Amino acid sequence: MQLHEQMDKFHERDVRVFAVAPAKPEMISSFLQAFTGLPFPLYGDPDKEAFYGLGHVTMPKGKLLAKAAWAGVTGQVKNIMPKDQKQRDVVMTSMKQSDVYIQGGTWLFNEDGELLFEHRDASPEDHLSAERLLQLTDYYLAEKPQS
Repeated sequence: MQLHEQMDKFHERDVRVFAVAPAKPEMISSFLQAFTGLPFPLYGDPDKEAFYGLGHVTMPKGKLLAKAAWAGVTGQVKNIMPKDQKQRDVVMTSMKQSDVYIQGGTWLFNEDGELLFEHRDASPEDHLSAERLLQLTDYYLAEKPQS
């Protein structure tokens, strides 16, 4: 399941989820207008300070394009481009103007800002699943001292 399909489970655990994209505010705004209903805030990091500061890397363009082509040919990825024209336009603009080659990651912090868990994606298919993130959240919540 996708993260947005699991949001109620994160809310039940009193966990705040947000996403950061290596994009300018205008691109974030266009994305949010085209892809309505995102169940968590989306912030922009156009200078990639957070991404690079947290140790994320940019995958070589050729390698990422080869992976995408292979996934399309083998059927591992279907409908790589949205069918909705407005969404398609935003994706195409993003591919031209934003760093779509930088790899993401998942970070868990407690309410004091202490780092509990970190995962940097080595490639697009290395992204942490929502189910695994819920397991990790439960583990770290269980470690929290009860008052």
